[in-house]
Amino acid sequence: MKKPSFTQIKNHLLDLFFPKFCVGCKKEGNWLCENCKEDMIAVISQVCPECGRLSLKGKYCKKCQKGKYLKGIIAALYYKEGPTKEIIHNIKYNSVIELAPVLGISMAEVLKNNLVKKDALITFAPLHSKRLAQRGFNQAELLAKIIAKESKLKLINLLKKRKNTKQQVELKGNSRRKNLAGVFNFSGGPATAGLANIKGKTIIIIDDVTTTGATLNECAKVLKEAGAKEVWGLVAARG
Repeated sequence: MKKPSFTQIKNHLLDLFFPKFCVGCKKEGNWLCENCKEDMIAVISQVCPECGRLSLKGKYCKKCQKGKYLKGIIAALYYKEGPTKEIIHNIKYNSVIELAPVLGISMAEVLKNNLVKKDALITFAPLHSKRLAQRGFNQAELLAKIIAKESKLKLINLLKKRKNTKQQVELKGNSRRKNLAGVFNFSGGPATAGLANIKGKTIIIIDDVTTTGATLNECAKVLKEAGAKEVWGLVAARG
C-alpha cells in the first residue's frame, strides 16, 4: 500500500483541525460544494456599465461614453445570484484564496466569448502598498494570473496606487470618483516593459467587483495617456 505524501498528511490535519465549510450552504467538506457551484449564474448578455441597457461586449453606449476612458466593462457572473457575493467576500476579507480559480476561470470564459484579441495585455487594479501589506495579497492580481494563464495572454503589472484612499464600498456616487481622482500612476511593468509595450495595444484591467466603474475608469485614464489603443474592464461581477 502506497504511503500518503507529506502534502496529503498536512491537508488531512488541516481539514481535521480547521474544517472547510461551503461559503454558500455552510456544508462541511469544501469551500464551495458542487451544488452551490452550479448555482453560480453566468452573465449571458452584457450591458452598458452606466445605464444598464443591453450592449454588445459591455461597451458604454453612445449616451454614456462621454468622459469615459474605458471602452466597456465585461462581467462574468451575477453578484447577487447564487454564492458569487459570498465567494468574493471570502476571498477578499477572509483570505480564502482557494476560491480564486472559481472566479478566474469563469472570467476567462466570458472574456473568450466577448473579446478575442490575441495580442491584448492583461493587467489589474492595484492596491496601495499599505493595504497590500495588511491583506497579504491583491485579489485582482490573483484573478489576473488565472485569466492570463487560461487565455494565454501576457500579464504585466502596469499600474501603481500612490495614495491610500478610503475604500470605495464606504462611498456613493460622485464621492467614489472624487476619492480616486489622480491616485493611479503608470508603472511600466518590469524593467523590460515600458511605454512601447502598451502603445497601440488593447489592455484588459482585471478587478473583482465594479459598481460605478470609477476605479477601472481612473486606471484606464492612466493607460490611455501612456499610449494604449483600447482599455476594457473585466470583473467577476457587477455590484
